Amino acid sequence: MLEEHLKAISSEEQKAKTELMEARSRAESMLEEARSKGEDHLEGVRGEAAELEKSLVAKARREAEEQIVGMRADNAKRMAALSVGAKKNSRKAIAAILNAFREGR
Repeated sequence: MLEEHLKAISSEEQKAKTELMEARSRAESMLEEARSKGEDHLEGVRGEAAELEKSLVAKARREAEEQIVGMRADNAKRMAALSVGAKKNSRKAIAAILNAFREGR
């Protein structure tokens, strides 16, 4: 009878060891699958981030180019206005000089 109990205990022990090994194997498999999915997801996110970076850089370049074009146009307008102002001032200066000569100063 004692032999039977020991055999039953040993048999249960073997079943428990087997179940434990199977559980460990399943856990390792699940862990590897989760790691693999995580790496795949990370690669996908990296790809999306790279595309977003390219898109943002292109947008920033376009906006900068538009600003530069606008600044150049404003600069051209200012230069034209300064040129007109300079011509008017030079005419006034010439007229003042001519008046001074006429008046004998």
